Amino acid sequence: MTMVIGKIIPRKYGTGSFRDSVNYNLALSKKETDKVEYVNTLNIFAPEAAIAEMEALALENTRSADPVFNCILSWRENEIPTREQTDEAVEIVLKELGLEGCLTHYALHRNTENLHLHICVNRIDPETYKARDPAHGWTKKALEKAARKIELAQGWEIERTGRYVVTDDGEILEKPREYGKKAKLSQTARDIEAHTGEKSAERIGQETAAPIIREAKTWGELHQKLAEQGIKFERKGSGAILHIGETVIKASQAGRDISLSKLEKRLGEYREPGISVFPHVSRPEAIERVEAIPRVKRSWKDYQKAKVEYLAAKKKSFSELRKRQADERKSLVKNQHEERSSLFRVSWKGRGAELNQRRSVMAAKHQNEKLGLFDRHREERENLKKRFPHQFPGFKKWLSLNDDKELLALYRYPGQIVLFSAEINENYTPGKSFDLRDYSPAFGGKRGGVMYCKSGKSTADFIDYGKRIVVSDKFDEASILAALQLASQKWGSIQVSGSEEYKRLCVSLAVKHNFKIANPELRKEIDATRGSMGFSDRHERKSMGWSR
Repeated sequence: MTMVIGKIIPRKYGTGSFRDSVNYNLALSKKETDKVEYVNTLNIFAPEAAIAEMEALALENTRSADPVFNCILSWRENEIPTREQTDEAVEIVLKELGLEGCLTHYALHRNTENLHLHICVNRIDPETYKARDPAHGWTKKALEKAARKIELAQGWEIERTGRYVVTDDGEILEKPREYGKKAKLSQTARDIEAHTGEKSAERIGQETAAPIIREAKTWGELHQKLAEQGIKFERKGSGAILHIGETVIKASQAGRDISLSKLEKRLGEYREPGISVFPHVSRPEAIERVEAIPRVKRSWKDYQKAKVEYLAAKKKSFSELRKRQADERKSLVKNQHEERSSLFRVSWKGRGAELNQRRSVMAAKHQNEKLGLFDRHREERENLKKRFPHQFPGFKKWLSLNDDKELLALYRYPGQIVLFSAEINENYTPGKSFDLRDYSPAFGGKRGGVMYCKSGKSTADFIDYGKRIVVSDKFDEASILAALQLASQKWGSIQVSGSEEYKRLCVSLAVKHNFKIANPELRKEIDATRGSMGFSDRHERKSMGWSR
């Protein structure tokens, strides 16, 4: 595990301004100020006005479009730097990046398992007003070297992987280039070894298969010697794979120099192994073991079994839900169509006003049925998503979900004594919003309209006159939403007229609920807003087959 690790934060994560960065450091954006352990600044005259000071300096250089530089330093779980060590770490990072003297704001956070430090730097030089290029573009290398320097200076355990090696004399040297050519063990393979106590297929490929392949003079020799170790080399598409027991890995995972293309240059065109070679291919009986805790190993096997069962159940549950909901939507549409058709099976000659009233009430009833079914379906999908998250939890998360604190402690803190704190669970239920289902129709009015009143009230919020729906001057979002829902059910496309405030609210609701507004100027505004928002509930509603 890396003792001190550095990470560059790209702008796409919402760190493109000093205000965003500093507010995040102070945890103001999410109102989680309790996660902030320590805050400090460098080269800033008034820390309480850090944002204004950094923004003012950035204005001195109008050519730099990106004066903000953000990075993170993270310590190991059981490593707790002091405030003095935190300040020293920032100074080392700035010097290694070539940003010393720049305006800097940083904060130590404790909202994860590791204490980590968020650093925000203004790249504009406070004296020359020129933009500095951190480490001349080699920011990752510089940050990694700074991490090694911090480990040496503060006595943390030295990380042995990465670009740099620390000598016994305390000198930090960049590893020779051949280090980078060697295949590295993936995180997945390292996890498998930690949980099972056995060598992973990747390690067997690198330590056993790769030397045999490199020394082979012919394809026959390569296949034969690999088979003696229980390994099979096979061509797959334009590349090659290695069968190690029941596991298959790419040849390049065992070594970059043993890819099919490079082997064909050395051994000639690929040749399949002879039939006599196949009986030798089997998983080696003696497998070198790595250190693992027996109880954790057993839990890892239970975890793998649970994951397979979870994925199968998830696929089946979502498939059954989609089919059932589709059948319910089709049934509702069919029943509503038959109900509308029955309305015209009798003559309405001379009773046009009554027909309009009945059509309005039926449209409201049908829209309420759709909204009710839509909400129920959405709740069912959300409940199923809670049962089956997007990804099956990792092993550590799975252990914590099983509420076995002792086992989790064995896995995370081997050989250490751990004290536990009580867990706090908070449930939040969002408030209910009003829509057409909260209105009741009433016949009346001089022109035979249908008045829609909110439940418990006698004053109509809007009246349906057949070819138009008139909203009260004392409108609010709930009344306009209900009126638009009724109009959408009746006509599909809606022409809006009224005050600018009314139109703005209609546009907002159209974006949120996917109403079709016919006004050209409002249509453009709706499309532009939807384009900037990306996916939203309107896509879900459209996918349900209910958009006209």
